[in-house]
Amino acid sequence: MSTHIPSLSTLAMFATVVIGGGSSCAPVEHDEVFVIDEPVERVVINVQSGDLVLVETDTEEIYVERRVRGWKGSLQLETRTEDGVLTLDASCLGPLSCRVDSRIELPPGLEVSVVLGDGHVELDGLSGVVDLSLRSGEVLGTDLRSPELALQVASGPVTLSFAEAIDRLSLAMGSGDVSLELPEGMDESSVQARIARGELLIRRR
Repeated sequence: MSTHIPSLSTLAMFATVVIGGGSSCAPVEHDEVFVIDEPVERVVINVQSGDLVLVETDTEEIYVERRVRGWKGSLQLETRTEDGVLTLDASCLGPLSCRVDSRIELPPGLEVSVVLGDGHVELDGLSGVVDLSLRSGEVLGTDLRSPELALQVASGPVTLSFAEAIDRLSLAMGSGDVSLELPEGMDESSVQARIARGELLIRRR
């Protein structure tokens, strides 16, 4: 990992940035990378629009890459850490559209809570409790080891593959198909699925 990546532990515990500032409607796009190296037990992510990739690694730090796109003064980013909870917020201000695509590398076992408006979500190798709410988009999970996983998806397909048996999988779907790949020996009674419009496919690894 590059030594030039800034660490937020050297900054204030609370940071809010309005991208671009001012009232001009000029487009804004930039990339940012930073590391959270203070103790965190839970990560809360709130994003109105954008793709999100969450990857579990064997490091003790949280590594964040974000690509920010929007209009000048239309996007507010907030990063704060309090009582072991890291919160990453990205919200659009006013009627102008904006988008934040993120890739976040997490230490093992962290609890994750995500609220995303529109976008594609990838979960790779997570072993902590996951709670995900998505208005519109796709969810793809691979090599999952989470003991509990709850998904609420208004519209879009869900594909999940588990490397280990899960204690509880809760799915609440408005519209979209669900495909689950479960390990041998996992009891299907651990899966609670409510699908208004769509199909549920379960297969074994």
